[in-house]
Amino acid sequence: MTDTFQPVLSIRENVDEPDAPSFIREALREIRAYIEEEHVEVDGPPFSIRHAAPDHRVDVEVGWPVRSAVGAGRIVSHEMPPGLIRRSEGEATRSPDAVA
Repeated sequence: MTDTFQPVLSIRENVDEPDAPSFIREALREIRAYIEEEHVEVDGPPFSIRHAAPDHRVDVEVGWPVRSAVGAGRIVSHEMPPGLIRRSEGEATRSPDAVA
């Protein structure tokens, strides 16, 4: 776990609960393509966060920790608060190629 703010690239959307898995897959592919196209240096494995949402919907944020980057389109760049993205001790940085 880190004690500093973590820059990320992410996509966040409110989706129907059954559609969440496909949204996560598609968002990761979109972010991965952007990372590769823009030669962004990643700083850990991808993540997904489920935020509170009413009525059988889920507010899902999918992203990648990065060293620094500027988003484009629906891919936004921001910083996650310390401790929100947890890492295992000795965890290696995973490249976008690690996600199919």
